[in-house]
Amino acid sequence: MQAAPVAAHALCNALGFPDLGAVAEHARPRVVAAAFAAGVVAFAAGVDPLTQPRLFGNAGADGGNVYVSAAGALQKQHS
Repeated sequence: MQAAPVAAHALCNALGFPDLGAVAEHARPRVVAAAFAAGVVAFAAGVDPLTQPRLFGNAGADGGNVYVSAAGALQKQHS
């Protein structure tokens, strides 16, 4: 088991979901709303490129994940 995903999920659970209702009460609501929107767009744009198995030395011969096939069936790791 990897510690990073567990730590990231624990942090997100501790922080909770942003209070979007408080944006209207902020002194600069447009700036806060733009920051929220920019964060969502940046997250969406970065998820796929930053989670590629090849970045972490986990790519098979076809560039895919060595643990899970394209069909989603688990494969045995051959050492």
